[in-house]
Amino acid sequence: MQHGVTMIGRYNIAGTAPYHASQLYARNLTNFLLHLVKGQKLVLNLEDEIVRDTLLTQGGKWPTPASVNFSLCRF
Repeated sequence: MQHGVTMIGRYNIAGTAPYHASQLYARNLTNFLLHLVKGQKLVLNLEDEIVRDTLLTQGGKWPTPASVNFSLCRF
């Protein structure tokens, strides 16, 4: 636990998947990170649907975009 947040999950997700799935996961993750970095700086353009819909927190708060349907979430 750090800063009151507990992370639950596997540490090596890619290592538990078949080889080709691991390659696709790595490629998707690389492309996602390249999408966020412009000129060696992290750029969070909130008008970009990829950035907006994958943003977990902003300024210490959870953003609540209109596209989120919380009725499908189980807490």
